[in-house]
Amino acid sequence: MYALFFIAKNNLKKKKGDAVVLFLLSALAALLFYVSSSILTSTDQVLDQAYEKWHTADYTYITAIKGEEAQKQLEEIFRSREEVTEVEVNDCLQVSDAKYRGAQSKEKKEYPFLLGVIEPRNICKLPELEGNDSKDAILLPFYMKASEGYETGDPFYLTLGLKEYSFTVAGFVQDPMLATPLNVSIYSCYISRDAYEEILTDPSMENCRWKQYKVRLKEGEDSTAFDEEISPYLMKKIPEISGYSSIGLAWEAAKGGDAMLSGISMSIILVFSILLILIAVIIIWFSIHNFMEMNLKNIGILQACGYTIRQLKRVSVLEMGMLSASGIFLGILFGIFGNRFIGSFQGIMIGISWNQGINPLMAVMAALATFGVMTAVSALASMGYQKVTVLDALRGGIHTHNFRKNYFPFEKSRLPQSMVLAGKQIMGEKRKNASILCIIALLSFATCAAFAIYENFVLHTDNLMKIVGIEGGNVGVTGTGLKSAGEQMEKWDEVEQVLYYDVCDLSIGNGENQMGVPCDIWEEPSLLQNEILLKGRLPEYDNEIVLTTNVAERLKVTVGDVVYVEGSKGKKDYIVSGIDQKINHMGIKSMLNSKGAKRLNGEERVSSLYLCTAQGVGFETIQKKISSHFPDYSTTETQSQIDETMSGIKVGMSLICVVFVLITLFVVSMIILLLVKTRLVKEQKMYGISKALGYTTPQLILQTMMMNMPVLCLGTVIGVIVCLYLMNPVVVACLSFCGIKKCDMVLSPHWMVLTVAGITAWAAVVSVLAAARIRNIQPVKMLTEE
Repeated sequence: MYALFFIAKNNLKKKKGDAVVLFLLSALAALLFYVSSSILTSTDQVLDQAYEKWHTADYTYITAIKGEEAQKQLEEIFRSREEVTEVEVNDCLQVSDAKYRGAQSKEKKEYPFLLGVIEPRNICKLPELEGNDSKDAILLPFYMKASEGYETGDPFYLTLGLKEYSFTVAGFVQDPMLATPLNVSIYSCYISRDAYEEILTDPSMENCRWKQYKVRLKEGEDSTAFDEEISPYLMKKIPEISGYSSIGLAWEAAKGGDAMLSGISMSIILVFSILLILIAVIIIWFSIHNFMEMNLKNIGILQACGYTIRQLKRVSVLEMGMLSASGIFLGILFGIFGNRFIGSFQGIMIGISWNQGINPLMAVMAALATFGVMTAVSALASMGYQKVTVLDALRGGIHTHNFRKNYFPFEKSRLPQSMVLAGKQIMGEKRKNASILCIIALLSFATCAAFAIYENFVLHTDNLMKIVGIEGGNVGVTGTGLKSAGEQMEKWDEVEQVLYYDVCDLSIGNGENQMGVPCDIWEEPSLLQNEILLKGRLPEYDNEIVLTTNVAERLKVTVGDVVYVEGSKGKKDYIVSGIDQKINHMGIKSMLNSKGAKRLNGEERVSSLYLCTAQGVGFETIQKKISSHFPDYSTTETQSQIDETMSGIKVGMSLICVVFVLITLFVVSMIILLLVKTRLVKEQKMYGISKALGYTTPQLILQTMMMNMPVLCLGTVIGVIVCLYLMNPVVVACLSFCGIKKCDMVLSPHWMVLTVAGITAWAAVVSVLAAARIRNIQPVKMLTEE
């Protein structure tokens, strides 16, 4: 065994370039594999631990319902349920047009805030104040610490109505129910009782008083089933509740929403780590066969000395095994010690601090998977030793005739000599070049896909908005009597169109299948801009309803089928006029027009107006006009709120894009260095002869570069073309759990050009730098050395 180890060690010294490339690829693949798989398997555990630590509610109902009698009745309904063990009711303020800023920023951001009181709680417990229990103390959601960098002790300014209040950050709340704005577009904060009462002295804040009902269920009860049952039950028992805005959240749905973005991003990185393993496999195959070609005489000598084919195979496997094992160890080590970076990234993704340490199971699985694949391929590649006889090996593999077709004859070609020689080399090594073509195509595909993600999820979010299913116009308006106010606003020159919106919870059934479904109500669904309809049409008549794909599949219905919907005025039959898709509310949604809502609930109600302003009309202009005509109304800049909600997605997708591009450049560099170094070692005498015949160093460098460039360019173009056709199916597959069936991502031509030009230019630069060693080749020395 020592003899085999000795041979393997000396072989590695001869192919240091291959060794370095494989070592780094193994380390990078293992690092990404471990990190992505560890996060994917641990995210639920982090959320469950936060759920237990802070005694999170299984169901939260936040409502603006007024009247002590209705509020008491609502509390009694929750307490009377058999599956409920605890109920807690708290006062809160829901301010949809709040503005905030830090000490270093003069520009205010607008976002909805839910303000509770810092006081002892049994459900959704609060953390201890970190050295600040004064009147101006505020507890922010952990998401704001992770995404915006707030720290304990920082000043925090919150504008409510026309007054700005000054607070000091006293800690961070980690309530999984309201951890990230992707679940519910709101920041859940807590302030002192004195500050809370001071805010209420402002008359405009009276309409912001809401009640928060938090429910803990018995062990084993399903929070989603509870949500589906309680929503229509509340509307039936308290009909007036449909006249107030409400938010109902089930723990299981909230947990899925918290983990959604993290799961998507980590799945992408996991796929990329598998891609790196495939690239490493191709390089291993090429490295072993290339080494055999370069050392045929040595192989023949070893065979003549008594070494068997089996022993030589073991040497190859031992070489690759040592390289991959050391690389995998380093990669997983970096993954383990990179816990702080992972924590900051996951804080943005899930809104909860990352408290997971080493994941031994995933470390072992990542190591075994990577090591197993690489050693198995090494064993298969080393089968080539069986074709090598002692006589052929001692001849250096030279045979009497070469029957390969000459694709680039000197006597007929009009191309420059450097390009003719490069063409001969390319066609003479078809298998190797095919492998390189596949590697570059995969890298080009990944890079182009990263640019597509960046364009659609970061730069231009129109397609993302359609997938999410958020409709907001430019300005949101809330208040009373919105219907008549909207009709007046439609006549303003500054307004192009007005969307009338309301929301309610429905119980929808079809035979034995029954479920509670949130319902969006629009007066004119045809005006919606972010609606993706898969089948049928939007509701036009009062007996039509649109369901998302997830709802239709669970109810086992399609377009034209009849479902029975229960609202405050009893049960009515509706025809499914269309099937659409949304990420919003985990793909569980429905849609009625205002006539259909009136048929079900006995009234047309408008809870929000969304104004689409004319071109060139800013938010401040329309806000002043609304304030002058309707001083009691609240206005919000919906686009800024949407941007704030999507900020986590933008950060995550930007990071993925950067990682993909950097890894692509790194792998291309390693491949080029490997190819050029192999060429220089293998063709040293030929370079010496070429110099003796009069070829200059720049000509030989150009020739060496041109041997690789056609294959690299072709592979890059193939990768871009494949990405153009596969990017939408890949996104659909990633979002299939939300019922997404269709995606229309765009990829601008300049990103495709940048991918091709960038990889090609980078490869050319690295080729020239690597081939610069040609200047050290001395013709006389090359011709006299044996």
